[in-house]
Amino acid sequence: MPPRYAFGLHQGAYGYFDHIKLSDAANAYRSNNIPCDGLHIDVDFQDNYRTFTHSEAKFPNAAALFKTLHDNGFKMSTNITPIITDNELGESGSVEPYTQRQALAAANALIPSTFADGENWPGPYLAGVNYGFNRGNNPYVSSYPPLTVNNQGLVPLTAPGNYPDFGLTAVRKVWGEQYQHLLNDLGLDMIWQDMTCPAIDGNIVALKTFEQDLMMSRESIAANGAIVVDTLPNAKLHNSYVLNLLRATWEGITALKPETRQFIIARGGYAGMQRYAALWTGDSASTWDFLRINIPEVLNLGLSGVPISGCDIGGFAKINVDGIDTAYPDSSIVGTPFVNAVVVGGITNYELLTRWMHLGSFLPWYRNHYDGYNKQFQEPWAYGEPVPTNCRRYVQLRYRMMQIYYDAMYEWTQTGMPIARALFLNDGADPQVYNHLDDQFFVGSDFLVAPILDPHDSLSPPTSPVRSIYLPAGSDWYAFADNTSPLSGAVSGGTLISNYYAPLNLVPIYVRAGAILPFCELEQWVGQLQSNPLTFNCYPGPDRWTPDTAYRLYQDDGISTDAANHSKYRTSLLYQRTLSTSSKTIREFRIQRTADAYEPPSSFFYVAILGSITAPTAVSRDGTALPDVNTPDGLNNSPGDAYYWNESIQVAFAKLSDIKSDSTIQFVY
Repeated sequence: MPPRYAFGLHQGAYGYFDHIKLSDAANAYRSNNIPCDGLHIDVDFQDNYRTFTHSEAKFPNAAALFKTLHDNGFKMSTNITPIITDNELGESGSVEPYTQRQALAAANALIPSTFADGENWPGPYLAGVNYGFNRGNNPYVSSYPPLTVNNQGLVPLTAPGNYPDFGLTAVRKVWGEQYQHLLNDLGLDMIWQDMTCPAIDGNIVALKTFEQDLMMSRESIAANGAIVVDTLPNAKLHNSYVLNLLRATWEGITALKPETRQFIIARGGYAGMQRYAALWTGDSASTWDFLRINIPEVLNLGLSGVPISGCDIGGFAKINVDGIDTAYPDSSIVGTPFVNAVVVGGITNYELLTRWMHLGSFLPWYRNHYDGYNKQFQEPWAYGEPVPTNCRRYVQLRYRMMQIYYDAMYEWTQTGMPIARALFLNDGADPQVYNHLDDQFFVGSDFLVAPILDPHDSLSPPTSPVRSIYLPAGSDWYAFADNTSPLSGAVSGGTLISNYYAPLNLVPIYVRAGAILPFCELEQWVGQLQSNPLTFNCYPGPDRWTPDTAYRLYQDDGISTDAANHSKYRTSLLYQRTLSTSSKTIREFRIQRTADAYEPPSSFFYVAILGSITAPTAVSRDGTALPDVNTPDGLNNSPGDAYYWNESIQVAFAKLSDIKSDSTIQFVY
């Protein structure tokens, strides 16, 4: 299992180029009450593009900075590419030791300049990366020697360098050891693995990656068990490069912090990458087309065995095209270049950003990430109202649904079923679902999301934000009301709702009849609350009273390796059914622990029975009557088991101590 915070909101920018901008972003999330867990710093964190290092000029006292951010709930990441620069100059402009490069060079870990046609060059294979241009908004122009302003007034952000030969076990080990400074000295929490192809400056190699005839190493196991090393051209080994890079990073950071779960978010991968990393889909652009393809991308990756994936929310790159996607002006520089200069414009359209934040809140990986060298901002709090409010609503919903994502992740570890699911995975017997594969999807088994994927509000003239929604046959469906109003009547499966109206503050969502959905209390970051009790929301519908229909709940501490290494976790089955006689109806809920080596911090939980239009006449637990405390405050403050009926939303809530391994609660109507 990944760390639980991996399912929170993350924020990154190519342009958080110093500690001030980073801290300002963190403080703004907290002051605007938009939950956020991860902050991702791009290559500007490095000392002059030296992988595994940090810049003292831009991020002085980085360990203290990270501790301050940790105390405010943030987990930190930085960009690690496979290039090892051969630039002898540090950010000061002087020749300075680069100890991580020295370690790799001493281990003979860098790919040699050897090609399939027999052409050889002395020294390691040399290429480089291109990170674009500093147009003036990054004032640390002297921190990237020998890069200087060109005749166009721009600083090309490039770095030459060499690449490790990850096909060798010894090379992977040395690579992994180089994370020592970031993880153990500074307190970095996770790794952002970028340029994984590897991506190479197209001005150096036209293919923008290794030449096809570049020779690289491969290890194989002979019949006698001996490891055999041979060399093959990149054309035959290319896809293995990223897999071995991710493996090297995973094994290295796990060795450095063996008691803590590690997390890697990677830009590329190959079959098997899910053993080491999650995937984001690269530098998407801020267009509605990129928003639309986000769903089939993630669903296909889930079908391919990668459970955690997502897109750069809002789009990374600024792009100018005809039509409505030109929703922002060209970027421009205000002020004296390289002295207090800022980018103005390049801002993702407010409607596109809102809809993308909505969609992303239901996908496994959720990160707003943008090119701050060409965009003024993209954080939801930086827009005027109602953008922050409309985004906040669904970020908060994601955090309250955190247990559902965690349970779906656990289910993937057991069955391979992805977190975000194409409709046919849950309802394959209905042939109509195959007509709705790229614009709606499930989170887990019972939570159907149908986001708005087209512009309406920002068109001229505006159009009504409506879409069609298909509800799979074989189940009834309830419009998700989030316990803010009574459930509306169930809609029969097989229905096509043709004109669902969804303004900018609404995402169309339906819940399968009979579903059990565990919700958390709202946090501003995962783990903020010392005790976070679950509420099991029970929707009316068919009985789920057998192990194969019950909801499977998974709980562990969310961060340590105790669950994996010492089986310290709890699994429970959640059942519900309805019993009817001539005089009464009983809604029954059962929770049964099936593995019990972990004790959650919360000493109690709630059960919410939805869909009954009258108050229960009695509620009992294992035959013992519960008192009616009449109000939500009375329930929250009750020292023992109790219940109350919320007439305004027609939900009965029970508070129950978490002391029994098998317990049944009855609500009598």
